[in-house]
Amino acid sequence: MKFENLSYFWVTLERHNEEYLIRPPNFQIKGLLVGNLYTDFGGSQTVFECPQTGLAATLTFSQKGFFALGKGGPFTGKIVKNLADESSREDQILCTFAGDWRGRTEVVNCQTKDKRILLDMSKIEHVPPTPVFLPGSEELHSKTIWASVTRFMELHDHGRANAAKRVVETRQRELETERDEGGLAWAPQLFRLEPAEGRGIGIKPVLLTSNILNAKEL
Repeated sequence: MKFENLSYFWVTLERHNEEYLIRPPNFQIKGLLVGNLYTDFGGSQTVFECPQTGLAATLTFSQKGFFALGKGGPFTGKIVKNLADESSREDQILCTFAGDWRGRTEVVNCQTKDKRILLDMSKIEHVPPTPVFLPGSEELHSKTIWASVTRFMELHDHGRANAAKRVVETRQRELETERDEGGLAWAPQLFRLEPAEGRGIGIKPVLLTSNILNAKEL
């Protein structure tokens, strides 16, 4: 299964007063026929742009063939001073990098030609994510809504998981009907909607730092 990614998102580094616009790559779900699902990025270029500094990075992912062995994630990329000029001016390229997003990535400084290991995923311990709930948001959090489905999936009870999934979906349809009958437009509580390029909508978080620091961790 192949998915064309039309989305983009922002990462804000408040300490450095920097925002990064990130356009993720397309991806495919492989291993469906053999019951060993995994994600394979490729077929597009990922772009990171920072309006405050003018710096940008591009990553190009390569996909393995349908009958290729192993789960690869090779990619190449570069960091440039100005994305608009990087194709015509070599002095705009600060560094290049190449690697595998499941393994090791090496970066080369284009000025000094020095090479070093940027990241080695094989040496990083996996830490499960811990959800952070804002006060009053627990009822609407996806972890809460899908808790029964998750529990049955962990027990490999797919029949009861499907039944729990239908309950969740039915309730969401009922809420949508109630909004339509009341003439209410759906609006997210923790994000604001913005016009997006092309199709779809854009969202930006409106979480305050004070709320995050005071949030309850479960």
